[in-house]
Amino acid sequence: MNDCLDNLGVCGASCCKFLYFDFKFLTDNMIYYYQTHGCTVSHLPDRSWRVLVPSRCIQLTADNLCSLHGSAKKPFPCRDLDYKTKHKYQLTKGCLYGIEE
Repeated sequence: MNDCLDNLGVCGASCCKFLYFDFKFLTDNMIYYYQTHGCTVSHLPDRSWRVLVPSRCIQLTADNLCSLHGSAKKPFPCRDLDYKTKHKYQLTKGCLYGIEE
């Protein structure tokens, strides 16, 4: 079974460097607010919105390894991501789980 550790040279642990939140509705003022605070706002195919917030995980080491990898303390979203659950997450280019370049 593949592991994210096998792919860090390609993705650079980019999923560990932001948070995302989905919204059913955003006003123009809300979009502007998020964008002026360094966030990326995307309109999704189902007509909802996704806001990406730059935020490096405090457990990510300087060489982009998770200091909690293999531990029960690793947060659920990090443990849950795999080929079966990838549809629930914001993946980035180079991700082991299927985003094409």
